[in-house]
Amino acid sequence: MELNYKTYTEVYEKNGCLHVVDGKEKIDDLMITYWIPLNFKCKTHNFLLRNNHISREMMIDRRNSQIQKLWLEELNIDPTKYYLKKINETTKDDITYVDNSLEYIEKDVSSFGIEEEYWKPNDHKIIKTVEQL
Repeated sequence: MELNYKTYTEVYEKNGCLHVVDGKEKIDDLMITYWIPLNFKCKTHNFLLRNNHISREMMIDRRNSQIQKLWLEELNIDPTKYYLKKINETTKDDITYVDNSLEYIEKDVSSFGIEEEYWKPNDHKIIKTVEQL
């Protein structure tokens, strides 16, 4: 099953974001990014962030992951058992088109990103207890 969407960013409000850099006020545009389903019926999502934000890529990636999980839930697909694997991405006229396949999660992974079968908590030695510090 393929789930394809498009995403793009545009100015939401020109000079709409006042922030402080090195103790000085600076004004930037407030930007909005949209995620729009193309071949499935789910809600369109968006995210507001000021232009040139230092953590932009990380924040957009995090929001993209959240939206993908929301879409799976909307489609009654368990996001703990399935995920969207990107198979193609193309950009044309500042719009990015993303093609994903629905993939089954085969291994249990802890919240720390460590595969359960390799995590052995008893393999670690205590160097000092809290009372010794």
